[in-house]
Amino acid sequence: MVTFQLSSVSKIFDPLGWLAPFIIGAKILIQSIWTFQISWDDPVPEEINKKWTVFRDQLHHLKSIRIPRRVLLPNATKIELHAFCDASEKAYAAVIYLKSINDSSISVKLLTSKTRVAPLKTVSIPRLELCSALLLCHLVQAVRNSLKIQIDSTYAWTDSMIVLSWLQSESSRWKTFVANRVSEIQSILPSEVWNHIRGRENPADYASRGILPSELKSHSLWWAGPSWLCENNIDYSNQHLFCEDALIEERKKTTCAVGIVPLELSIIGKYSSFAKLLRIVAWCFRFLHNATSPSNKTKGFLTTLEIKCARNALVKIAQNQELASELNILRKGKPLNSKSKIISLSPFMDESGLIRVGGRLKNASISMDQKYPILLPKNHRLTEMIVRYFHEKYLHAGPTLLLSIIRKEYWITSARSIARHIIWKCVKCFHQKGQTANQFMADLPRSRVQPSRVFSRVGTDYAGPFL
Repeated sequence: MVTFQLSSVSKIFDPLGWLAPFIIGAKILIQSIWTFQISWDDPVPEEINKKWTVFRDQLHHLKSIRIPRRVLLPNATKIELHAFCDASEKAYAAVIYLKSINDSSISVKLLTSKTRVAPLKTVSIPRLELCSALLLCHLVQAVRNSLKIQIDSTYAWTDSMIVLSWLQSESSRWKTFVANRVSEIQSILPSEVWNHIRGRENPADYASRGILPSELKSHSLWWAGPSWLCENNIDYSNQHLFCEDALIEERKKTTCAVGIVPLELSIIGKYSSFAKLLRIVAWCFRFLHNATSPSNKTKGFLTTLEIKCARNALVKIAQNQELASELNILRKGKPLNSKSKIISLSPFMDESGLIRVGGRLKNASISMDQKYPILLPKNHRLTEMIVRYFHEKYLHAGPTLLLSIIRKEYWITSARSIARHIIWKCVKCFHQKGQTANQFMADLPRSRVQPSRVFSRVGTDYAGPFL
């Protein structure tokens, strides 16, 4: 089971990455399991199980690996960090060694390492090498922040001439993927600290490909780095030639003048009235019919059938623009994806090629449009025009009445919010629902609000006798 494999790998406690060449094999194995799209409790395929058996049988060798806790020489006069990175088709890795020098000896010890499995999507080896270089920079940052000692020098090593060529140039020269990573790498480790190393001397190569614990125990290149690292006089000259293969990621620059003119290709966007648009399209169809069939010309007023054909043509435009994926699936007679936004409406395609809403009213004595309303997308301009048309036709009907009228012919997703929006934008409805202004009363006279003696101010009603 997948859970068993994951739990077995998780039991290996290796926060510093000393066992990375062995654990990376398990990571690659776990990644390959997920490509089979099996659940947690399903048995793994036989080919994976064989590889897992080899991995499991090697676990007991880990007990015999001994790692010295002391990595720094006493009274060290110089301390250096040497970081190596490499990548393979399956993974990429970075490893750091601490080199300490005192008056009598030189010591090089494995400090930490980090590995990452390569993405399932195919990525070129040079790009993976660049990802390993970025991983190296992040690891160097973490080591610098963790160690409480003074690091005199830091050196970065890679066996990829392409990566070194990228790092020697301005990041803006390269394509986006390379440019972003080169820029971040250069902000952490300048190009002067990067050096080239031969592939067979690169210890990070084993962390990117993987080796068995039985081999890891006595692997001097992994535990102590290249043999020349223990020498006192190392040639750190960073004079290597530019690799022509690096130009494959060069950003192509072209200067051109572009004039943008707004162009409305759809006839729907040229009119604001649905009734006018409907008749214009119907007349266009009349002209097309008469031009292609001179012997059978249609004359007189527009017929109901012509109006209906024009409506269907406009709805097809809207559905093609907003529901293209669903339309293609329904044309092929296949069921919609469960994640489709209209799956709950049981949509189907009618004889005219329109998407209609399904239902249980097949045997009802009502029209086709009432049984299976035409589906309209909420965000299309045609939908807004149709809602406004019915709102004005039925004397500026309110939201509830407007919805009941529209649903006799169309089904609009989020119809209530669209109806409210159209009514809110309607100028006549806004005027009708306007509130009258409230009268602001004047201040009371001074004689009414100032304290005074009794009968100091007296009023007489002279008109009383006449009433």
